[in-house]
Amino acid sequence: IENCHVVSNYWKKLMREMADPICPFEQYDAYQELATLAADRRVSRLRQLVHALPRLNFNTLKFIIDFMRVVVQHEPQNRMNHYNIAVTVGPNIFRPRIVRPQDLFSAGTYYDVVIKMMENFDAVFGETNPLQDSRMLEEITTGEFKSGGAPQRAPMQQTFGGPVGANGSSQPAQLASAGSSDSGQQLK
Repeated sequence: IENCHVVSNYWKKLMREMADPICPFEQYDAYQELATLAADRRVSRLRQLVHALPRLNFNTLKFIIDFMRVVVQHEPQNRMNHYNIAVTVGPNIFRPRIVRPQDLFSAGTYYDVVIKMMENFDAVFGETNPLQDSRMLEEITTGEFKSGGAPQRAPMQQTFGGPVGANGSSQPAQLASAGSSDSGQQLK
């Protein structure tokens, strides 16, 4: 692959178009409430929230965050620091079912959450490395659980091309409300 931006843009598009994001709609507000906690309590609460995710979502999020940590290690070459990663990845992990005015003002909370996940990876996720854990990698790619049974609820449903946004369009609400169209445009 000659241009890494093609792969990253395609990945972000797939994440945006999933019917249910990595952080389920039901948990969206709980992550927003992290900003109201004392700084010394945020990581432990973040760990509780992350471990409450369905297993496939947890494994996928852990893999994504660990991979983003690798990307940050190459900041001198790619200019992707923790904040730039959070701005790029955060909206694809945390997405409300319906965009409310307060969601527009609290976007920084989700950037902070992604940064906390990267900076406190072991404390938030545990000590296994998903990039080196072949069982976890297999579960993420196949959706089949070799141990521990089925996830708590249906795993992320991928209905690419189906209704995604609250307005019934095939675009997520935040894109549809801006009136954008994917036809002929470069992915963002």
